[in-house]
Amino acid sequence: MGNPSSGFVVRVEHLPDRSYRLWLQTAGTPLDLGTVQRSRDLYPAAHARVAAHAGVDPESLAAVELDTPRPPYYRQGQAVLVREDDGRLLPGYVVFFAQGGFHLDTPEGIGIYAPEDIDFDPPPGAITYPGRHSE
Repeated sequence: MGNPSSGFVVRVEHLPDRSYRLWLQTAGTPLDLGTVQRSRDLYPAAHARVAAHAGVDPESLAAVELDTPRPPYYRQGQAVLVREDDGRLLPGYVVFFAQGGFHLDTPEGIGIYAPEDIDFDPPPGAITYPGRHSE
C-alpha cells in the first residue's frame, strides 16, 4: 500500500506573476503557507510546510493532498512557445491542463510541460507549426 493520506489538503492559488500561493484548508479560514516559484516545488513545499504547521517531522507525515485548479491565464487551443530541456523553443498549442501540467501539441508530439516553461504570449511570427489541435 502507498503512503496513506494525512487528511491535510492544500489548495494552490495561481498568482498573476505565475508563482503559486499555498493555502492549507482548515475548518475555519484557510491558512496561508506562503508562495512557491516553480510547479515542481509545489508538493515538496506543501508537505514540508504542513509538517511544520502540525509540529511533526516531515518524514512522519503521510501524504498531503494538493488541489491544483486550472490557471486562469490560458485557453484550450492557445498558441504558445515552450522551452525544451535542451533550451530550444518549440511552437505548440494547449491541448488541456491536468494535475499541474499543460499537455501541449508540438512538432515533436504531445508532451506535458510545467507552466513556467511556457510563453503564453509568443511574439508574432513565432508559431510556425500548424498543430493537430490548433485554434
